[in-house]
Amino acid sequence: MHKKIYAENVNKLVRRVSLEHHIPEEDIRKILYETYEDSIKDSKLRFFLKNFNPKKGDVILDVGCFVGTHINILSKKYPECKFIGYDISQEYINLAKTAHGSQNASFVCDDVLKTKKLESNSIDHIFFFEVLEHVDCPRSFIELFHRLLKKDGRLYLSTPSALGITNVMLNIRNRSLKYIETEPRNTGTEKDHIYIWDKLTLFRLLNRCGFNHEKLFVSRKYSLFSGQSLCFIVKK
Repeated sequence: MHKKIYAENVNKLVRRVSLEHHIPEEDIRKILYETYEDSIKDSKLRFFLKNFNPKKGDVILDVGCFVGTHINILSKKYPECKFIGYDISQEYINLAKTAHGSQNASFVCDDVLKTKKLESNSIDHIFFFEVLEHVDCPRSFIELFHRLLKKDGRLYLSTPSALGITNVMLNIRNRSLKYIETEPRNTGTEKDHIYIWDKLTLFRLLNRCGFNHEKLFVSRKYSLFSGQSLCFIVKK
């Protein structure tokens, strides 16, 4: 694609995503063009990338892939693997398809719980980063992932910690809850969090859906200004 046309198309899609989901354009661009070096500066992603070692021919599914940044980075690093990104937002998927081009990566706009395009025991690794707190039926997703994964397949999951300093301070500071009634919705941000977990409760759910524990990391554990996330790697 001609560079000027490509830039114009990306700019249009960035503006559309910004308007639809109330996310500043500069934030979208920063995420869209994130590099591997940028990613490993974040302790959460550094943990996952350090422990992600796919084999030739592995299939990786990213559920809630947003604008495809992780797939863009890893599909280039692991060209002999196949990457699939799913998101329910057509705007996100359009931007991912336009901005990221790779022969071993594809992006799909669909509800992963309802799609018939994914077969049981067909996936080697599943990413589910900062999505569990947004969904109406967390157990349904975890059960689906267990069904989709091959034997010894791994789920890489992160979600905000209920016991993190940032969340505790938010609950102390916001004594009135009226603001929640008028805040924007469908932003894909913390304004749409409807669940929050501690490590015991979340692993209990994972284990009862058939997963075994491998690793746990809590990101930004002592930060007052950046939220803490539980980062699990579990195995089928």
